Amino acid sequence: MAMAPILLGHRGARAVHSVPENTIVSFDLALEHGCDGVEFDLRLTGCGRALVCHNAKVGKITVAAQLPANYFTCPG
Repeated sequence: MAMAPILLGHRGARAVHSVPENTIVSFDLALEHGCDGVEFDLRLTGCGRALVCHNAKVGKITVAAQLPANYFTCPG
């Protein structure tokens, strides 16, 4: 008996709507459009903080400017 494929939204539903990938909005839209789940890249900062981001270098993404100034600073 063949199993039904699992449909995952790659970084959310960016292909369906003009929303930023890897955002809650994009993940919600993927689920609303019938996806069984979402796929995303999770990276850790040097301090061990989680960041949902495809690019290894966050300077290439616009969201980096929206993070708190000390987000990537390790506690002393």
